[in-house]
Amino acid sequence: NFDGDAAGEIVVVGKSLEATHGQVSLLDDNCELLWTRQVHLTGTELPLHDKAGHGGAPNIGDFDGDGQLEIGLAGDWNYTVYGADGTVKWTFPIQEYSSGKTTSTTFDFEDDGRLEVIYADELKLRIFDGVTGALRWETAHSSGTTHEFPIVADVDGDGAAEIVTVENNHGAGLQRRARVARQEGRVGRDAGIWNQHAYSITNVNNDGTIPAVQATNWLNPKLNNFRSNVANYFGEGPSPFAGPDLIASDVTTSCDGYGSLVLGARVRNQGEAAVGAGVKVAFYKGNPASGGTLLGVATVTDALPVGGSAIATVVVSSTTFGTTEVWAVVDDDGTGKGSTSECREDNNGASATGNLTC
Repeated sequence: NFDGDAAGEIVVVGKSLEATHGQVSLLDDNCELLWTRQVHLTGTELPLHDKAGHGGAPNIGDFDGDGQLEIGLAGDWNYTVYGADGTVKWTFPIQEYSSGKTTSTTFDFEDDGRLEVIYADELKLRIFDGVTGALRWETAHSSGTTHEFPIVADVDGDGAAEIVTVENNHGAGLQRRARVARQEGRVGRDAGIWNQHAYSITNVNNDGTIPAVQATNWLNPKLNNFRSNVANYFGEGPSPFAGPDLIASDVTTSCDGYGSLVLGARVRNQGEAAVGAGVKVAFYKGNPASGGTLLGVATVTDALPVGGSAIATVVVSSTTFGTTEVWAVVDDDGTGKGSTSECREDNNGASATGNLTC
């Protein structure tokens, strides 16, 4: 959806038998031609570089995060991203003379709102910055190429995205094989499916079934794309990777009037999945990561829905420690171990200065 109305537009790429160069065109939903451009040329004097080629299938998405769609495609000698008005946003030299019909996919590997572009020609598999076209990563690749392109999906079920591509020994002499590449330090999660060349997130369900009525991709502001997966999007229902994230705050110490010490802390679930009652909270004199002394363990008696919180308290004997640093650690049974699997396990502690003597 390039113009924000209720109807999608049509992107066409191809070359007639009589044409010298391939063309990319944008048509309105009534098939009115909005613009057409030649598949981008390099402008060099090298042999065959005056032929832009047929042009590959379009990859559509908001490449640069400006709220407007872009179109990415390959010719013989350039991978090019076109703006919604047909202007060239950026281009990168490639070697794709064997077909000139490959394309790309996009994915936000770093979950920072900036898409990366994944593309493979005859010799290289590359990742570009979607905003600038800067080369982020490349590795050797070999393919005679026809209409293929790399895909991004969670192939091993760990919730993180991998790149899948295939190779043959036409280009750089590598063996014929399928390759899977994973990003170190990745944060962008992804669904584990890619079902066809003309892939759209809404034309297949996460379990591989095909929807009887396909959701309208171009009317969903989270999507509006083609040949792309979206980081951390798993449909309109709950994410299959949703998890709780328990944190502590408001650590307190007080006396109960009978000579005993009351330790308390607020426990909040800032994750995306609920937690049942019974979460343990351990209290320590000093940071437990540095050898703190266990004072007692409280139990949260209420369930913790998404966004919910509860106060956990435990009554212990008064100590002679006086005023000191007191730590509360959620999902800790006093041994440093917990029973709740969280999306983050490194933010469970909080501290405050309190008086441990009554």
